[in-house]
Amino acid sequence: PLIEKALQAEGVDYERLGLLKMWKEILQRKYDLVSVSIDHFLEFKGTFALCKLAGVPVAFLSDRWHWKKRENCGGPKTRLLQALSNLFLGEADCYFATGSKQVEYFESLGAKNEIIHPFYEARCTRMPEAKGTMSAAEVRKQLNTEGKTVFLYTGRILMKRKNLDQVIEAFTQLKSEGENVALVLVGYGKDRQPMMDACKQQGLEDAHFVDFLEYVDPGMGAYYE
Repeated sequence: PLIEKALQAEGVDYERLGLLKMWKEILQRKYDLVSVSIDHFLEFKGTFALCKLAGVPVAFLSDRWHWKKRENCGGPKTRLLQALSNLFLGEADCYFATGSKQVEYFESLGAKNEIIHPFYEARCTRMPEAKGTMSAAEVRKQLNTEGKTVFLYTGRILMKRKNLDQVIEAFTQLKSEGENVALVLVGYGKDRQPMMDACKQQGLEDAHFVDFLEYVDPGMGAYYE
């Protein structure tokens, strides 16, 4: 809902579409440009094929960053799907990159730099509606982190594969060196409770685990502030 309000505020005409309806409208040439994420196999392949068939320019979008390691991950099915994807990844009319690592990724596919368009936070639409009723000062008071340097992690999941063990280890080292710091981890996940238990056993009272908040949650802004 917050994203829709932001679009309305910017005067953007938008409509929610199902995948099949979008494919039908691509064939009807209702769009001047179609942007599709390359991280979803069916959506990516089908949309790319229909755009080429209808002669509609297509832009690829991705937030992949550790692609060199990921290419050899997973089972035979995953590697086969990745190999099939790679056949198409260098064929877009342009590329939207969310950061410098994604620019490197698209360049590794053979894309020319002049058709790679990076965009960063400063160029994204501002959403003042996302500012919550809580302030940063209220969050600090609630977590007892006033006057401390706070390190924040937010994510859909709290799992060891996110290298959070290393984050906690680094935080422990800072505490042992007498630094006045606090760690705030926002999210759920199967490894959350073991991490909480480990922090408790180590006496890390300044490691705080906060229930998961959606990125458009009105209270999220206060944590980033």
